[in-house]
Amino acid sequence: MGYALGIGPPGRCSDRNFCPNGNAATEPYIVSHNLLLAVHATAASLYKQNYQATQGGQIGISLVAQYVEPYPNTSLDMEAAMRAMDFELGWYREPLVRGEYSESMRILENTLGNALAKQPEKVWGKGREIAENLQRKEGIKSDTEDMETTLAYLRVLAFCLAAAISVSGGVAAAGAPLFPAMFVIGDSLVDNGNNNGLRSLAKSNYPPYGIDFHGGPTGRFCNGKTIIDFLGDLLGLPLLPAFTETFGGEVDIETGVNYASAAAGILEESGLNLGDRFSLTQQVENFKSTLDQLQNQMDQEMLNQHLRKSLLVTNIGSNDYINNYLMPSIYSSSSTYTPEAFANLLINKYAGQITELYKTGLRKFLLAGIGPLGCIPNQLAKGFAPPGKCITAVNDVVQVFNRRLKTLVDQLNANYTNNAIFVYGNTYGAFTDILSNPKTCGFQVMDRGCCGIGKNKGEITCLPFSIPCSNRDEYVFWDAYHPTQAFNQIIAQKAYSGPQSACYPINVKQMAQR
Repeated sequence: MGYALGIGPPGRCSDRNFCPNGNAATEPYIVSHNLLLAVHATAASLYKQNYQATQGGQIGISLVAQYVEPYPNTSLDMEAAMRAMDFELGWYREPLVRGEYSESMRILENTLGNALAKQPEKVWGKGREIAENLQRKEGIKSDTEDMETTLAYLRVLAFCLAAAISVSGGVAAAGAPLFPAMFVIGDSLVDNGNNNGLRSLAKSNYPPYGIDFHGGPTGRFCNGKTIIDFLGDLLGLPLLPAFTETFGGEVDIETGVNYASAAAGILEESGLNLGDRFSLTQQVENFKSTLDQLQNQMDQEMLNQHLRKSLLVTNIGSNDYINNYLMPSIYSSSSTYTPEAFANLLINKYAGQITELYKTGLRKFLLAGIGPLGCIPNQLAKGFAPPGKCITAVNDVVQVFNRRLKTLVDQLNANYTNNAIFVYGNTYGAFTDILSNPKTCGFQVMDRGCCGIGKNKGEITCLPFSIPCSNRDEYVFWDAYHPTQAFNQIIAQKAYSGPQSACYPINVKQMAQR
């Protein structure tokens, strides 16, 4: 920023309309090279020589990079993608791991007066532990082996690193939020307490839920933050209030409201077996009641502008399968509808409610798909899959819905061109990416919950005052149905800045710029 764009100190760049001095073609590389020598060579040596023996500290580095994918997947495009990743992730990683810059970057040596070739052994010496740790990671192959596996590994690695860096303090926290507000419709994956006062078995306002959340048990179905909490951090927004907390008028609703309700589905009957819940239709009505409150706080033109710039996130549909289609002992839907017909039923109902939301003035929509339900502990506990495998039949049914949802996004973007944008969040793909390379993100346990009872800790979900696992960040799943906050953090990062394979046709960060 400071040497390429001139945005931050020392304000140097090549464009003389913005910067009186600087050369963006050379200075960023020279400065970064000196940073490696200073911080990861000299400073590391001083610490090892003078302090490490007594303090017992470890030296490491966290890297963040924007991931790129080849399109289409020709050999030339793959080379271009790897070259781009050299300049994103390899810029710092390669000197630390291999003691030299990648071949892609070494072509700059003539331009930079051979600056990149100076003293590589100093940096290598201080990065040896990092190199050894990386070489122990599963899934890494040599440059001559399968490119697809390497790309998949890099994709997950990039987002794990990005999540570790950017979400911790909120990417937009230092400036104005990227959206003035975020409104959320969904189920227990994003519920933050709307079921607390309902007559429902789908509640989580008791310990050990919230064991890693600063507010303790709040009604979030997680050990800590949900995807929405982390996404709000990235957007620079505060934690959203649950809709049921806004009735008294004492809670700030201008930055958004969360309407999500555990056990809710697109269909009215989905989740009825668990008691009361706010269905998709009811959540849309609840949003309209929030609009009535907002009309008392701003005039109509201000409200219209507020809604046009705000983000609407929907994460719903899982209960139409888990607590409907996949529960033939209670619901007849699986005998009445083929997977294709049921998905069409859901999408038609879904589209109608999205249209209702559009009519209120909202113009930016993120519609999240359903994850691989055949991989959650509750389904694995049924014993229909070999050890270490997911239930393919369940995942196949879910993917029918996801394909229809992505098609719906294309249709909505074609039909509503009045400054509107609809985005499909590929939850399924993001989920399976991590399950295919779990240890890249530090996960050790993928097939059972951290808190629960029975096979795969998934037959009975986390009960009040249960004792959960202690190594929660190493688990993909918190309970029988829901992921841990460590997993949620990565998914939020993918939604925020991921490629088209994660967010289609653009990501949330790009939505904010439209």
